[in-house]
Amino acid sequence: MFDIDFSYTLFIVAGGAALLGAISGIIGSLAMLKKNSLLADAVSHASLPGIVLAFMLTGSRTHSVLIIGAAIAGCFAASNMFLLVKKGHLKKDSSLSLMLSMYFGLGMVLLSYIQYKPNTAPAGIETFLFGQAATMLVSDIQVIAVIGGIILFLLIVFWKELLLVAFDSEYAAGTGLPVTKLELLFLFMLVGSVIIGLQTVGVVLMSALLVTPAAAARQWTNNIVVMMLLASFFGALSGVIGSVASSFIPNLPTGPAIIVCISLIALLSFFLAPCRGIIPNYLRRKNKLIYADAHAVLDTLYILAGQDGGEKGHERAHIRSMFPIKNDVDAMLAELKEKGLATEISPAHWSITPLGRSVAERSGHIIDMSGKALHD
Repeated sequence: MFDIDFSYTLFIVAGGAALLGAISGIIGSLAMLKKNSLLADAVSHASLPGIVLAFMLTGSRTHSVLIIGAAIAGCFAASNMFLLVKKGHLKKDSSLSLMLSMYFGLGMVLLSYIQYKPNTAPAGIETFLFGQAATMLVSDIQVIAVIGGIILFLLIVFWKELLLVAFDSEYAAGTGLPVTKLELLFLFMLVGSVIIGLQTVGVVLMSALLVTPAAAARQWTNNIVVMMLLASFFGALSGVIGSVASSFIPNLPTGPAIIVCISLIALLSFFLAPCRGIIPNYLRRKNKLIYADAHAVLDTLYILAGQDGGEKGHERAHIRSMFPIKNDVDAMLAELKEKGLATEISPAHWSITPLGRSVAERSGHIIDMSGKALHD
């Protein structure tokens, strides 16, 4: 049987992962709105050569030293991407793909080099590929809290400006805002979000922790503030669940477990979220078709009643014959009867009611099955 070890270490790891997930969800939401989701992937992969070079230059495996190297490499890569787009006239997706592959390839080459270099012991460096949250200390949480706090402070201070640039950079430039400086500010905020998560989920998976909570939250709301709060909650929740799951299941690494959790939350959101979920959207489209069909049948009863008064009703077969393509006329008649818009005068003979006549006379409306009329 599996036992969850509710130890001090688990509380440290879960707390740090939750804090990281919350910060990542907020920044990832802004990156998603700016259509810069791939930027998070490029920056996280670009940090690998910085980690390896920091080790090669200092010989130290100290977490703070390696993170500084990652931050420098991330900022350098982000600046290069920005210059390629602004000065090199290269499309954004091409620039991001180029930086991602180039920096990550360089990082893997350097990592392979030091692994086979005599008298060099790079043990622990490779853990930055997929993270090693189990080694998290209180000091690591403090680093996450400080850097995350600075990022959130900048977001609050420049909230309106960053949001305007995210939605319409051309209009923002027209209003006199320093768009270039604001974009660079966001790049450095994104770099900060990436480097604080390298120990937890690693270079390869950090982009997923930034993008996936935002993608999941987007399915639930159209409000940017609510989206960020939901993304923050989803990120924190996946951090806690992933940490507990790694303690529950032997040999399950914490970083990948966190990513699997947030991926499941996103998958459920894609299918079930009432705002944009696949299933609710399908049901809404189906209901609209039902309303349209019911309106067509009601209009038919109204026209037939105008021809002969409708006192004796009209045969079901006659009504059905007027809809050769539709197979649900009987169901529509039953719905209209339930809502008091039509009545079955005698077996297989139907007529419109006064309420149905009143509704049908309102041109340009679709029948709501509650008995009211909705505008198209």
